[in-house]
Amino acid sequence: MPKQKQSKIDTRLPVIKRQDATGTGGLRRSYQSNIYSLFNTYAEKLKPRINRLLNRVGNQGFIKEFLEKLDDTQNVVINAGAPKIINEHITRSYTRGKQVAANNPRLRRDTILIDSKLSRTDNMALEDLKTRNFILIKNAGETMKNRLLQTMTEDIRQGKSIEEMAKHIQENIVDIGRSKSRTIARTEIAYSYNSAIAKTYQDANIERWQWLSALGYSTCQECMSKHGNIYNWDDEQPPIHPNCLCTIYPIIERET
Repeated sequence: MPKQKQSKIDTRLPVIKRQDATGTGGLRRSYQSNIYSLFNTYAEKLKPRINRLLNRVGNQGFIKEFLEKLDDTQNVVINAGAPKIINEHITRSYTRGKQVAANNPRLRRDTILIDSKLSRTDNMALEDLKTRNFILIKNAGETMKNRLLQTMTEDIRQGKSIEEMAKHIQENIVDIGRSKSRTIARTEIAYSYNSAIAKTYQDANIERWQWLSALGYSTCQECMSKHGNIYNWDDEQPPIHPNCLCTIYPIIERET
């Protein structure tokens, strides 16, 4: 009987000396800061409009006008300002992922050559990621609008002063802006980075991949348990939660 061919694979992973296997910390912080600045600008633009409007609390049509002010300010500041920020940061993240994948040591050892430049299909995937991010930021604005309406309604019911209502509005904007900007930045930079890596390996006909975590104090148990495991492309890929900083490593199978 002919000898059956077997595959030999290298499962040794690099040791990550930082808390982030993606190496995108600077980009995440920049994206978070820029998104947060949008919400701060929103608060600044909204403040004089709302302060004037609060003098008419209790008048017919007040709530309707309040919502119109929120919508108008969101359109002018957040919806109009987000695309530029998204384009810069998501493009950089995706491009970095593509370059990291193309220059992976396992591929180079096996002389698997991949062009690190973005292809037509890369650009299509990138546009989808930008749309995804715009929807997330826009939805954050909608979440904020609903919170402000809820707060305003409750303050009116409790007979709060105009000064107290104005203060609560600003506090809610800051709170939501800080929370949403952090979550979106951490998740979406990692998501776009890993999307580029996954697509690059699949385009190179690499059939399986290995989970790579930074095994530091901040790595959660779920990610720790996945480190080094081998998966197919239809399996769950990182990031798997908002603070996930794991990534994808290619499995190169050689016949022996």
